[in-house]
Amino acid sequence: MTTTYPLHSTFTPADQPFPSHADVVIAGAGIMGCAAAYYLARRGLSVAVLDKSRIAG
Repeated sequence: MTTTYPLHSTFTPADQPFPSHADVVIAGAGIMGCAAAYYLARRGLSVAVLDKSRIAG
């Protein structure tokens, strides 16, 4: 991958396949995205969190 952003070259594919269904999809795994996913999952919803890089990794 050719890029001017230094971290793009270290991206790797996700470790798990993308879910076939989710009640909620959250774009961004910052503090608010993760907090929203946590509380929605606690209420029983299926949540997928997407981010441009690895989440917590």
